[in-house]
Amino acid sequence: MTLGGRAAIPVIVALVLSAFVVVAPASAAIAGVQWQAKVGSGGINGTSAIRVDTSGAGIISVSLKGLGRMTTYSETVFRGTCSKLSAKLLILPTLKTTANGTVVRTNVLTAAQASLLNNGGDVIRLVSGSHVYCGAFVKQAGATIVTTCDQSHLASALANGGTVRFACDATITVASTISIMKPVVLDATNRTVIIDGGGAVGLFSVGGGATFGVVNLTLQNGNSAGIGGAIDASQGGSVTVVNSTVAHNRAGAGGAIAGGPIAVGGNASVTVLASTFVDNTTGTGGDGGAINAPTVSVTNSTFAGNQAELGGAIHAISGLAVVNS
Repeated sequence: MTLGGRAAIPVIVALVLSAFVVVAPASAAIAGVQWQAKVGSGGINGTSAIRVDTSGAGIISVSLKGLGRMTTYSETVFRGTCSKLSAKLLILPTLKTTANGTVVRTNVLTAAQASLLNNGGDVIRLVSGSHVYCGAFVKQAGATIVTTCDQSHLASALANGGTVRFACDATITVASTISIMKPVVLDATNRTVIIDGGGAVGLFSVGGGATFGVVNLTLQNGNSAGIGGAIDASQGGSVTVVNSTVAHNRAGAGGAIAGGPIAVGGNASVTVLASTFVDNTTGTGGDGGAINAPTVSVTNSTFAGNQAELGGAIHAISGLAVVNS
């Protein structure tokens, strides 16, 4: 493998991913899911925001106005709605408004509290005597964080679209293929995450109108009777694989990744940067041991031990570019 030009990888990655990252973190410091509630009638009493960072910890920021002057309020976060409270999730420290009836405060959450609130469907309730103010949290722009590494939590995060990151290290064994129905970047930077099909099921399928990016992940042991053992994008858009390992996947065609022609609704271009494809295979008569797609671009990557009837590593129908690999 030739590694020349590797210094250019971050720039290339940024350019490629920018094409389909539709939801970005609010800042470099806050990379977690964000929820915001308008407290009080019509939101006139200000806002409260939950922010969860990549470690699973986070904060609740409260900014309120127009409340009773020099009044003490209790704060509680419930599951449910303002009209139908359910489980009590978190009791926050009481707050006292200023002489102008305003308050700005940040509450630090533990990782467990942040994980509990990360799923949404919550309300924050302020009470002082007979005065009750309540606001329901709605999701704001930001990455969705997978705080529990299992198929259920991963699939739920991916359903949101945008950027999905991890606050856990694990091998996630999937029992059924996970559908990607919105543009998604699945990013395990600074984590060790393996998605494993157990040799029984394909890992991901990309639907029409969706795109899929994989960053710093291992995709292994996917098995599809159809196409695309790790990623079947035959009905979807582009696929990008960055700094990842894709290994031991099997399918009828496109042992690891399969794209489909535009005629059936797919864009199907596959871009690979600084990644490794090892021991991916197709069935008898299948094309593209690792990748089968209309157009394929590969930079600074390794393909080894992949097998197919046609195109042991790559079968590109209309265009192929391979650089420093």
